[in-house]
Amino acid sequence: MAVLDGCGVAGGMFCRDRRRCLWTRWDRIRQARSCSGKEERPRVKNRPVLTIIFLTVFIDLLGFGMVLPLLPVWAERLTASKYLIILLGSAYSLAQFVFAPVWGRLSDAIGRRPVLLLSLGGGGLAYLLMAFAESLGTLYAARFLQGFFTAGGLAAAPALIADVTSEEERSRGMGLIGAAFGLGFIFGPAVGAALAQVGLGAPFLAAAGLSFANFIWAAAMLPETLDRTVAREAHTRFLDLQKLRETLTSPVLGLLFFLLFINTFAFSNLEQTFTLFVQERLGLDGRAAGRTTGFLLAYIGVVAVLVQGFLIRPLSRRFGDERLLLAGILLTGTGMMLMPVPRGVSGLMLVSTLISFGWGLVNPCTSSLISRSAGRDRQGGVLGLSQGLASLARIAGPVWGGFAFSRIGIAWPYWSGGVILLMSFAVAMMRLIPSGTAVRGDAGDA
Repeated sequence: MAVLDGCGVAGGMFCRDRRRCLWTRWDRIRQARSCSGKEERPRVKNRPVLTIIFLTVFIDLLGFGMVLPLLPVWAERLTASKYLIILLGSAYSLAQFVFAPVWGRLSDAIGRRPVLLLSLGGGGLAYLLMAFAESLGTLYAARFLQGFFTAGGLAAAPALIADVTSEEERSRGMGLIGAAFGLGFIFGPAVGAALAQVGLGAPFLAAAGLSFANFIWAAAMLPETLDRTVAREAHTRFLDLQKLRETLTSPVLGLLFFLLFINTFAFSNLEQTFTLFVQERLGLDGRAAGRTTGFLLAYIGVVAVLVQGFLIRPLSRRFGDERLLLAGILLTGTGMMLMPVPRGVSGLMLVSTLISFGWGLVNPCTSSLISRSAGRDRQGGVLGLSQGLASLARIAGPVWGGFAFSRIGIAWPYWSGGVILLMSFAVAMMRLIPSGTAVRGDAGDA
């Protein structure tokens, strides 16, 4: 006898509303597993949603990558202060730090889909405000608004992945988000540079149009994945400060938050000083340094995409997320220590391979372990908090990197980053898998 879905069609095979049918099947699977005492997410039928969220994040980051390299030039119309131009990035990160945890908890209460849609639509408005900004204050407000809305997507997207993947598949799902980020940053700057030939404001207008189109696409295709029972529980404890304290002091989550912060801090040292480092190390003029840096960063992005999009799944199955995280920290730290050594592009590419491969392991494995350590009704809040801490690291990293580069020596942002990464590797070796045990379940009831 054929099994009828919620729409009354056998197997949902001929249902016109396939998205609703898909949700109905997931809901029944969740209910069945809840009754059996299992909390594992369903593996079946999650591939369409993973594809949809991958494309949604990619399109979002494509627009972001289109405008990011041009933002300093756009700001030069309004101020001659290089310092104020650099601080535009801090306004963006500050908004993410403050609001990512709030967006995450909101996604636990009302669902992932509305938060993600608000993020996409609001991001389009921020791009429009940037395009028509006629004062530095307006540009700062637009950048802060962009960080505010982007924080919602950064919190909701990994929580959505956690909703539709089992623990064994979690790192692969998180890797898809990382791959979408990497592809967006690979293709976005090239598209933005081409549009800038039409007019410097064209990339900002195009990014706004892309965000609104992405909003329509996600509204039509993306289903809600949050368990309704979990949503009701989270709704009653939207701003539970006691739970927040327990989350921050949980031994497992506390260690993972620490590792996330340290790794992001060290990597942001490289991001903000790399162009100037390449220029001085290779003795290039500004234009040649820009081309060489663009090539190297694109190479780093390609390697990270390959790792997160294709290698993370078999490696996670073979070695486990905990060991992959340790390997990623070790590779990234070693690469940072070696970065000042090469004197040519080929040597920098070799060292960049270590860093990009390691970073490609660290990102998805950290997100996967944090998700697996969080309670079912805390996915959005905990993952949002992790994104907020990462944003704080992106504020602190460039501050230290700029100081070390200009006051101590051009190698010191990389040496200092490498040292703290290797120290965090030692701490993680002792604390994360002291007896070969893996992270499981609701650690600390976070």
